Amino acid sequence: VAEWALIFGKLGLPELGAIGVVVGTAIGSSVGLVLLLRVLFSRGGALHVEARHLRPDPALLRRILGLSWQPLLQLSTRVIVTIVFARLAAGFGTVAQAAYAVGMRLDLLPLALGLPIANAGATLVGQCLGAGRPERAAASVRLATLWHAALLWPIAVVILLAPDRIVSFFTSDPAVIAAAATYLRYSAVGFFFMAFYMVQFRALQGAGEMIPVMVISVPVLLAITIPLAYWLSVPERLGLEGLWAASLASFVVVTLATAAWYSTGRWKRRQLVIAPIPADEPIATP
Repeated sequence: VAEWALIFGKLGLPELGAIGVVVGTAIGSSVGLVLLLRVLFSRGGALHVEARHLRPDPALLRRILGLSWQPLLQLSTRVIVTIVFARLAAGFGTVAQAAYAVGMRLDLLPLALGLPIANAGATLVGQCLGAGRPERAAASVRLATLWHAALLWPIAVVILLAPDRIVSFFTSDPAVIAAAATYLRYSAVGFFFMAFYMVQFRALQGAGEMIPVMVISVPVLLAITIPLAYWLSVPERLGLEGLWAASLASFVVVTLATAAWYSTGRWKRRQLVIAPIPADEPIATP
């Protein structure tokens, strides 16, 4: 919202054009950081951070780095792709930039709603494998996938039926509405695949399969997403719509590749040390 308002001078803010993208992002990130720090340093919270907790612990830092470098590489690659897409969108003018900004923000809604389900599935996978019950872990993934699909698919249908109306809540500019609506149509199709990908991706991570998911994700982003975006976004082909098409195509590829690795069942043989789960405890109830 801040990006759109600063690009076009809405809501009483100055019209900054392309610079509004940077300023709006900085404002949103800063507000989020302040709220996060307030929660962490508040004495009434479930997690309270004090100054003594900020002292570096070299041994702990080495352990964290050993467990996190693969996801870090994945996220860094996604940031690179986002920067490249923003640069390509900038070549189509401020309308395209605003549409990209609005579309990305709307993309965060289903992700924010569905990620807790995927994270819960990953937690159950780790616990069940630690208890020596791989089939229970697989059942947890299936259940999480059903819940994820039940949440994301209706959202996808609504977006496909009325993308223009959804975008109109953020802007009244017809050009931005048209461009962002096209973005959302491609994203909505991706949500049908996301119901499977996000749960299986997090389940593999919960099983300790960090390297396989990284090996799948990073090459697809660098070797397919970026080159395809450049190729499709030239005016002689799809233009701005080529960015959205490239993003969807690469997401379908990474979803199928992740599903293929998950279906091998190798992740079930991972040996994890986690407290056992009582045999009579149900996984969950719909």
